[in-house]
Amino acid sequence: MTASCLRLMNKFHSNGVIACSYPNQSHRSFDFNDLWKGAPNEVAKGQARWKGKFSGRPELAEQIWPVLTSYLNGKSPGICESARTALRSLFRFLDAYEERGWPSIKKIDDLPPAFSTLWLRPPTQAWPVPDGQAYRMAGRILRSTWQNNVGQSRIWLWEPFPKADITSTKDLPSEQEIKTAMHSLKIEARNIFDRWEDADRLAAIGRNLLQASRNGRGKLIRGIAPTTLADAHATYRAIINETRSPLPNIGNLRRALGFKTDAKNNYPRWWPRYPAGHRNAGKNISLNELQDGLYPNANDIACLAVLYMARTGWNEATVASLDVSGAHWATPHGETASSKLWMITAWKERSREFQWTVSLEKTTTGPFQIVKRLRDRTAVLRELVKSDPSRSLQPKIAERSPWIAADSTGKGSVITLGGRVCVWWQQHVHAHNLQAAEHRKIPESMTASDWRDIYASYVFADSRYSWVIVQWALGHKHISSTRHYLRNRLWRHASERKLNRLVTVLIDGIEINERVDAVILRAKVEFDFDPSESDLCRLAAHRRVIAESEITYSGHICSDLTHPPAEIDPGNPRDGSMNCRSGERCAGCPSGRAVDGSALARRAAELTWLQRQTTGLVWAESHYAADLEVLNASLKQWDVSQVNKWMEYWRAEIASGRHKVIRFGAKQ
Repeated sequence: MTASCLRLMNKFHSNGVIACSYPNQSHRSFDFNDLWKGAPNEVAKGQARWKGKFSGRPELAEQIWPVLTSYLNGKSPGICESARTALRSLFRFLDAYEERGWPSIKKIDDLPPAFSTLWLRPPTQAWPVPDGQAYRMAGRILRSTWQNNVGQSRIWLWEPFPKADITSTKDLPSEQEIKTAMHSLKIEARNIFDRWEDADRLAAIGRNLLQASRNGRGKLIRGIAPTTLADAHATYRAIINETRSPLPNIGNLRRALGFKTDAKNNYPRWWPRYPAGHRNAGKNISLNELQDGLYPNANDIACLAVLYMARTGWNEATVASLDVSGAHWATPHGETASSKLWMITAWKERSREFQWTVSLEKTTTGPFQIVKRLRDRTAVLRELVKSDPSRSLQPKIAERSPWIAADSTGKGSVITLGGRVCVWWQQHVHAHNLQAAEHRKIPESMTASDWRDIYASYVFADSRYSWVIVQWALGHKHISSTRHYLRNRLWRHASERKLNRLVTVLIDGIEINERVDAVILRAKVEFDFDPSESDLCRLAAHRRVIAESEITYSGHICSDLTHPPAEIDPGNPRDGSMNCRSGERCAGCPSGRAVDGSALARRAAELTWLQRQTTGLVWAESHYAADLEVLNASLKQWDVSQVNKWMEYWRAEIASGRHKVIRFGAKQ
């Protein structure tokens, strides 16, 4: 490093290092020293994606530094790493730019007006085109740096990164693939829960070998039956109670049994062994197995976190932020606790508010049971970290999270979820596909984050394509985020495969029936169901029944025709002997379901005509005003242009006298 570089760096107390100020990430820091001193060409340890050397630029780094530290204040580790990657990419481009013989760039003032255009469109492949994230990040930092140092005295523009197609080409897995993937997750979760319960059962019936009689060399005296797996579990837990160490190692075991610890720290010869048929038959039962019977391991928490994501639609960061340190991590949902529904909330940093989900208590692989079981199993580990923060690399997270596990290396440390979710899922899919039949395989392209898309897709369709319901389900703060998400993620569900299917069904419907039936179209495209001749006959018969008898005057179907509310049909005995006589009032009845748009429009036109015939006060105090409001809201389910045609037709019929307005007492 040059003397000038050192002088510039000494101006900053952080010495080129930014400490992460994101919640629970204060142990992380990011070194930007190479912006001053440059970086070698060799691949640095732990940096498999290293793109090569670049020169240091002390003056430019000095100008960038205030903007960089301000921008990264409070940002997540991922954004901090992205900023470092972006600036390194920028500095490599500057080297390539200068190698072409163009003027040297030592500070922000030296950047030419067309600088960003050159970076995006290199002449004759003189340097690699930047990826969108690095380009935008570098642009954000450089624009602020330019404003701070040069201002408006010179024109300098930053070209936007070219927009890609907003619709992703990746398809969501098929319904069968989703069912297979979910089934595999639930099986894994049940195996984890069964392992814990089996270990608890064995520990309850096993012998505590700490209390068994042994000779002076630690050997069990004759007459004691061979030791078993149950004895090992019971003894392991007895050692924890005796030593007050939740994560004992082999040395703790030997000392508790009266042996001296040595370099090998072998198990005693009489220590229980795996039975015949086990993959480790004949070997001593390991402490890791006993530990896995009491606490979750790294794979356990990754598996259960993926299942939690699949069940709730939460992203990985929100799942990891779950806090179970208090008693109210879940609260009863509904009027009484007997509903057996629980609401679970977690902080979502991106939207700066809490995201919630509701879970049935009885679902063994549901969100509530997953968190409850983990919370109970890891309570001792959280207390361990509270008393000794050095036991975890992320103590603040470990003290409040259910997603913690016992380290399997024997160091007695507690590990957190970290970035294990994606890696575990990829390994799980690969292992599953090696053994599964072809029709039971999970797409290798399916990622853990796809579960959020799958959940949102299900909610979107189940809510009859309601953006608001999707917004609630995904925990978006603004509807614009949901709209963007649908545009980029869920609309890929209507992909080329679906589009081809839609076109085929439309053409077949027109050629064969000379019309397109919306019900059949939805069945074929959305549900992949081809109705048979008998299905079509049943549909036609059902429609005739509805048209002839079930649709009321105002275009509704009544779920309880003989028991109307008193305010709708006051003279009805409501004993099943008489049908409702107020078919024009269905809009204001809780039993009515709107099905006929034309009839709805007819009644709306009638009420609009009645409104003009009465004073404002009389209209406001009548039930007609509320009925009209409901009718107008119901008509939004139909195409606007079609509704307008219906309304125009009925207004003309009423105005001409050909249609008489029903004021009350319409026939059912």
